[in-house]
Amino acid sequence: GGMTIARGKVASDALKLEAARRLGLSQKLTEEGWRNLTSGEIGAIVREMIRMGEEALFDDSPRLY
Repeated sequence: GGMTIARGKVASDALKLEAARRLGLSQKLTEEGWRNLTSGEIGAIVREMIRMGEEALFDDSPRLY
């Protein structure tokens, strides 16, 4: 149902924030938002999310990627 979609969105937001935190970017993200990150910083967050997803598939859906 609709709940799965909402849960997936929340999970991906949490994943993005966790990736940013691991890279030391969470404070910048919180203060300035996504549009103020450089493309390099966003790329690093995406790569970290993928690595985290491979490391621990806590959600059994393939929509992590």
